Amino acid sequence: MEDKDFFINHHKAFFKDHSIKSQNFVRTNYYPPIDGNEEASEESLRLGEHNDWGSLTFLYQDDIGGLEAKLDDNSWAPVPPIKDSLVLNAGIMMEMWSGGTFPACVTQDINQISI
Repeated sequence: MEDKDFFINHHKAFFKDHSIKSQNFVRTNYYPPIDGNEEASEESLRLGEHNDWGSLTFLYQDDIGGLEAKLDDNSWAPVPPIKDSLVLNAGIMMEMWSGGTFPACVTQDINQISI
């Protein structure tokens, strides 16, 4: 990229200058473990197939797992959990900014229960 500070300038709102309008945000999600015998309820819903909108997503891992990533052939592969590690996903903004060099990951939670 010609502008070496492109990513820094588009993420400044996180670090110093909160007056800058940013298309990115920080949020946390927690999905408590469920077992196969649990009845479907609003508390047990999970994310189905999706891309993340922002630039990067950091997923803190435990030893339970359940995350899958979509491969180029449209099959799904489990993302092996490594306790106390991070999985880094590129989001739609990163795909757009990089001209497709870093495609947005498509993921799903296989523990999803639908009502």
